[in-house]
Amino acid sequence: ELQTPEVIEVMQAIFDRQDFALAEQLIPTTRSPEHRTQLLLTLADYSIALDQPDVPQGLGADQLALDILAQAVAAARTIPDPEVRQTFVMGAGAYDYNDFSDRASQLDAIAQRYAYLKAMDAADQTINLIQATDLRRQLSQRLPCYRRMG
Repeated sequence: ELQTPEVIEVMQAIFDRQDFALAEQLIPTTRSPEHRTQLLLTLADYSIALDQPDVPQGLGADQLALDILAQAVAAARTIPDPEVRQTFVMGAGAYDYNDFSDRASQLDAIAQRYAYLKAMDAADQTINLIQATDLRRQLSQRLPCYRRMG
């Protein structure tokens, strides 16, 4: 099993070469569900943005992205609690910042991509996995803003 920094390095090289089949083989080797989810999101983004030569016959880029996003949902669901993480940094310029690798942020990122692909049912189902009621409501109201035009 590759360690997370190694996987990220290898994955960047694979993305640069657009070798999606190899990327899908390596993503499960990372131990961290946060990084696994992020790598799947990156792979979905690449599949949406690029004309990939290794898409199976009859499977369009959008369908490939939807399949990858389904894997990302499964990975995100394994991100441990707390669902929403904020970190306070002490020092001269002490500040709070959101940890965008937490489960809620990752589910939101996946739902945004589903919405972009006009898969609104999947986007809604993904947002509904977020347990924090106020956050879930807020994110759900934003989803239509992410729909791709055309």
